[in-house]
Amino acid sequence: MSKKEKKTEEITRDKAETKADGTSRKGEEKQKIHVLTLIRQFAGYAWRCSPSYFIFYVLDLLVYAFAPFVNIIFPAYIIDELIGQQRVEKIVLYTVLTVGINTLCNCLKNLFDLTKEKYSDKFERYISLQISEKCVDMDFQHTEDKKVLEQLEKAKTGMDWYSGGISGILNCFSSIVTMFITALGVAAILVVGMPWLIAVYAVSVLLDMLLTRKTNKVNLQAFKNMAKVNQIFSYVFWELQDIRFGKDIRLYGAEPMMDKKGKYYNDQMTMEWRRQALVCLPYDESRVLLQSVRWGITILMVGAKAVKGLISLGDFTMYFNAGNTLYDSIRGIVWQMQDIYKRLCYANEFIIFMEYPDAVRHGNLLPQKKKEHTIEFRNVSFTYPGSQISVLKHINVVLHPGEHISIVGLNGAGKTTFIKLLCRLYEPTEGEILLDGVDIRDIVYEEYVRLLSVVFQDFQLFSFTARENVTLTESFAKAEDTRKNEEKIEKDYKGRKANSWGREVSAHVEEDAVKEDRPEGREKISSATGMDTVKKQGKAQEDFPGGLPKDERFERVIEQTGLTETVEGLKYGADTYIMKSFDNEGCELSGGQQQKLAIARALYKDSPVVILDEPTAALDPIAEYEIYRQFNTLVGGKTAIYISHRLSSCQFCDVIYVFVDGEIKEHGTHAELVGISDGHYAKMFEAQAQYYR
Repeated sequence: MSKKEKKTEEITRDKAETKADGTSRKGEEKQKIHVLTLIRQFAGYAWRCSPSYFIFYVLDLLVYAFAPFVNIIFPAYIIDELIGQQRVEKIVLYTVLTVGINTLCNCLKNLFDLTKEKYSDKFERYISLQISEKCVDMDFQHTEDKKVLEQLEKAKTGMDWYSGGISGILNCFSSIVTMFITALGVAAILVVGMPWLIAVYAVSVLLDMLLTRKTNKVNLQAFKNMAKVNQIFSYVFWELQDIRFGKDIRLYGAEPMMDKKGKYYNDQMTMEWRRQALVCLPYDESRVLLQSVRWGITILMVGAKAVKGLISLGDFTMYFNAGNTLYDSIRGIVWQMQDIYKRLCYANEFIIFMEYPDAVRHGNLLPQKKKEHTIEFRNVSFTYPGSQISVLKHINVVLHPGEHISIVGLNGAGKTTFIKLLCRLYEPTEGEILLDGVDIRDIVYEEYVRLLSVVFQDFQLFSFTARENVTLTESFAKAEDTRKNEEKIEKDYKGRKANSWGREVSAHVEEDAVKEDRPEGREKISSATGMDTVKKQGKAQEDFPGGLPKDERFERVIEQTGLTETVEGLKYGADTYIMKSFDNEGCELSGGQQQKLAIARALYKDSPVVILDEPTAALDPIAEYEIYRQFNTLVGGKTAIYISHRLSSCQFCDVIYVFVDGEIKEHGTHAELVGISDGHYAKMFEAQAQYYR
């Protein structure tokens, strides 16, 4: 059994041992944190992000480790010289060395601190990218799993708010090493003249460690208590700032509700922080008292030796400073060890999320190399995780190559779930789905999904260019080059007043270009300045499954979906941004235009199986019928599946499946199903017949 399979089995076993309230039956076992393992993991992330970081890391460590000795040793020499032989040259030398070394160390510290801040920002972005990539790569089932979403929130807040991220963890480890080196040095000084001070500081540190441990336990429990509150708080205060919610909030007067929810969850967080502070207060006050007692004992012990003449005044200063430095170092080591453990407890949530096991089985077989495939649902049933209700029950369907199929039914009949199983977004609870006789769970996932082009009812367009939304490829550089070239050429062209050719063309072009930036004005500028040549540069000529270069294929699907005029009317054509999230010159497409763009994306992929899962539900029945009719022509001999609770697509499909309460109650052609008296399809068609007759 592979490591991943073992991990999956372990998670499954843990889920089976979970109570109804979500707590573990293992007696609320304390989470085990392997400190050195986690430090190595985060150091690995830092190395993969930026290896040069460790050069500054080591130099910073050494400077901070040896800098304290300057203020321990040299002041003792200066004081002894002042009350002893009073040699000016020695006093000047020690003073210059003290000031000079301190200045150098402080300059280096500032330099390294600024450098570490820059790396900290870089690591933060890197971790955000890792989380984003995990969200994109993980199985779709996890995106609808409450436990996974909570783990995602723990991963983000654990790395952002509580652990300090990679820099926070590695800086904490650096502090431990730094203070350990410093502690060894000052301990060597004290062993010579004041060995009993070491015992005093050891006891003091032990008591301080116990107080700090109690404080850390309180803080960690507060973090766990606020995980869910943080998730809702983030939604209310950040997600609802999205402009997409603007219309509904205003038109339905939702502001008071939002304010109320925001205040409630803000109060919940404040109450938890207040409780945390009140519990920690006695420990903090005890720590202050402990510090006062330690200082008193130190002064008495060192002062007694100075009064007896056993040590000089300079030695008194050196031992006193060495004692305080030893205490600070030992206490710092203990505190930093507890702190790094606490940080790693928070950051471990990120590791747990990144190592979350697959929800579906990933096979290693390749689909047959042919354009036509047969897909079969064999006695498939499905229940969503965490639910007891079967959404699909004993589904048996064979999708033959080139067949055009319509799946109809009322809302909640299981149509979209059927498509989710077909797309391997979920795995069947019972039964199997076969591709050319092979269980799709045994096929390489990436190769299987290449066979499917899907447009869901809740399809999403990205705030990128129209071209990127269709091709889903890296056309960013091309779009930016087009934009910069166009702006540069327009600017240079208009500025060529001294050139006779420029004056001649400018008179005709500028007038058109200024008038509301009309498309015809842009066309004249393009033709006059050679911009058409610029726009044609850089075309990707790699072959696509359809046999056309990518740019030609893009233009073809735009034409097929009736978007040519729309795209040409955009300021930068296909390289215009959709929406204004990143570009004020972006365009806002209508609902119908967005649906056509999503369909163009499906056609561009050129997969042998094409699926429309009610993407036109927001349109009126007549408009929906026209889109389905046109799309049916476009897909040609490919396998096409149409999902709808309306019957727009049914009349030109080879077979229709009628879903009722998760079961297939009827199937056949349109003529056959209409002829079934009191049939589900016949009743639905009669209710909608006014749109199709």
